[in-house]
Amino acid sequence: MSIKYNGGYLPTVGADGSTLVANSSASTGMSWTTYGSPNFVINGGMDCWQRGTSFASSGNLHNFAADRFAFFRTSAGSGMTVTRQSSGLTGFNYCLRAQRNSGDTNTEGMIVLGNTIETANAIYLAGKQITISFYARAGANFSSSSNTVTLALFSGTGTDEFGFGAFTNQATVATGSYNLTTSWQRFTATGTMASNATELSFYFSSVSSSGTAGTNDYYDITGIQLEAGSIATPFRRAGGTVQGELQACQRYLPVLNIGTKVLGVASSTTQSYVYPTFPVTARVAPTGITPSPTLSNYYLTSAGLVNGTPTAITFSSASVDGAQIGVTTTAGSPTIAVGQADWLTLISATILFTGCEL
Repeated sequence: MSIKYNGGYLPTVGADGSTLVANSSASTGMSWTTYGSPNFVINGGMDCWQRGTSFASSGNLHNFAADRFAFFRTSAGSGMTVTRQSSGLTGFNYCLRAQRNSGDTNTEGMIVLGNTIETANAIYLAGKQITISFYARAGANFSSSSNTVTLALFSGTGTDEFGFGAFTNQATVATGSYNLTTSWQRFTATGTMASNATELSFYFSSVSSSGTAGTNDYYDITGIQLEAGSIATPFRRAGGTVQGELQACQRYLPVLNIGTKVLGVASSTTQSYVYPTFPVTARVAPTGITPSPTLSNYYLTSAGLVNGTPTAITFSSASVDGAQIGVTTTAGSPTIAVGQADWLTLISATILFTGCEL
């Protein structure tokens, strides 16, 4: 589509697939601005929770909750929980709730939630004006000073560093302080990336808490969007659809889900190796696995179609496309022989491949 303009035709689709719209707020007449630049925040609508739906803080900066989002509580370390909640907001199924646990008396430490943009994506924004937008609300007992949540947006010049204040040549792109109510509101902040920037991250934090936490001492957040330009446009999922969003998340967290069957081969009467492939090429090769919940939720099936319960499931090696997992069993449960095919079934369990996140 194009618009006739001054004897010619002005394209209304940008090189990045965005749409150009009239900006009547320009200081000198009408101008054209980008509408629909891609959302650089994967899982900004809090759709994907491959790790689970409830997480307690241990003070570690790499506590991950919803896909692509890390959290922690400064100073106090514990006394905080992140959960998935129904949002009740039009267009969004879920929100992330960052909560000071009911009865917690420790008023030290901010409740922090953040996201780091991969360098391969962040470099597109170098030298550009960018806008971040999000929806947030507070619980009835939110104890942050003045019901405030703050935002900080940082850039750096390194490659794929974890961005909670640890970038090479870190620079502040934008900040904001927002007063929350118990109703959803949309907030925005705008800044400009340095021309040599190769990294980008942001985080939200509550301000110093007070008193003993009540049952609703939390803030909810969803609909996070980071885009090129100075205008916060309507929210769009980075993956286009919820399924596309999941595939984008799997680049950073490959997962084998309930019901998966993985073919392998026995190397002894008690040891097999199975070889899963990933649905999406991982960002980097995983460095470990987290089987969950217990070994009783897995079966190793022999070529004779006899099931046995593993005594151990361990990480062996991996590439960006798949892995080798060791499965140990008790001799005779099931009976396996060297070179014999078998397979691992995830009856009611998952295996998370760790080490791919930022």
